[in-house]
Amino acid sequence: MAFDSKNWDKYEKRLAKAMLGRISYMSDAKWEKLFQTVENSSIAWLDIYGATIKFLTDGIKPFRFTDYWGGYLDGTYGAARYKEIEWIFIPSIYEIERRNRDEKLQPKRTNNNILGLKELIDGLGLYEYDFDENGLKLYGYK
Repeated sequence: MAFDSKNWDKYEKRLAKAMLGRISYMSDAKWEKLFQTVENSSIAWLDIYGATIKFLTDGIKPFRFTDYWGGYLDGTYGAARYKEIEWIFIPSIYEIERRNRDEKLQPKRTNNNILGLKELIDGLGLYEYDFDENGLKLYGYK
């Protein structure tokens, strides 16, 4: 999405308003450290197949831990800055909807290694998250 200076100012004001009254738990450096560690670990043992992300100024979108680069996310939703991330939710079971033309098929279910992710996050330092049998929700803001 291309921004001219007028649209950029509107965007910055909307983002600043969304950040008001919230506690920030993440910095760009912490997000970058997390994304790099998860991506490097996934090759060996950390199987994370799907997640969702919630932005401060936008809705919930699908997310992959490999959709990042130097302070920005770049996924199917377009580019977004790390400071826009409200939370990321990694479900314990990730479902992919399947269809055959008009027929709805059984969804494909895949287990995410949320316990492994929790252990990895705990080893990185102080991160704000909720963890239960449904999944792990990592907070940028609360």
